[in-house]
Amino acid sequence: TSSTASGGDYTNTFGGTSAAAPIVSGTVALMLEANPNLTWRDVKHILVRTAVKNDPTNSDWTTNGAGRNINHAYGFGRVDATAAATMASTWVNVGAEVSASASSANSLNLAIPDGTGSTATSPVFGAAVNSAIILSSQIKIEEVEVRVNVTHTYRGDLQFQLTAPSGTVSILGTPRADSADNYVDWIFSTVRDWDELSNGTWTLSVKDGLASDTGTLNSWSLNVYGTMVPE
Repeated sequence: TSSTASGGDYTNTFGGTSAAAPIVSGTVALMLEANPNLTWRDVKHILVRTAVKNDPTNSDWTTNGAGRNINHAYGFGRVDATAAATMASTWVNVGAEVSASASSANSLNLAIPDGTGSTATSPVFGAAVNSAIILSSQIKIEEVEVRVNVTHTYRGDLQFQLTAPSGTVSILGTPRADSADNYVDWIFSTVRDWDELSNGTWTLSVKDGLASDTGTLNSWSLNVYGTMVPE
């Protein structure tokens, strides 16, 4: 795509995933050129560490328990190709991936109070249903998976929120136009807890944002992936 501006060889309107995918792919190619021994997990570690906080006045920016800047819209921030390739050149591969898991009771049967909103873009949430899981394993986190089982006659009404032991909050799903019933072994994931420690109390909160349909939180489970914490 070219601009009508002088030279005609650049544009200021090329955006979205059409731009993001090739930019990040090109950055990863530079990283692998600098260090062919990188694994896919090494690549993610480097991108997280070298990301630059963009749109700094955005109100969603916060810092996770490991000091990483996080934002539901921007992730860890803007990719910095030069910084990523430079870090890659001296990077020492991360340790083997490990995981830990924990589950709620199989039949929580927690009623989710109905919301009063009229559309997915203007939800008015009912009271949250909260369920906690204690994870004893101590892992340095890379990714967290949440598997839910919910009975609901219009699942697009629901919002899921995960709070880590550190207090970091991940919005896993928001109200949207989805008229299907139920969530059966549905997996959400988040990387907002990157480099935090996994042990402690994890809390899942479920809220209904639209009127007329109701349901229950039946069960949920947690899988955490990362590296072992050095003894």
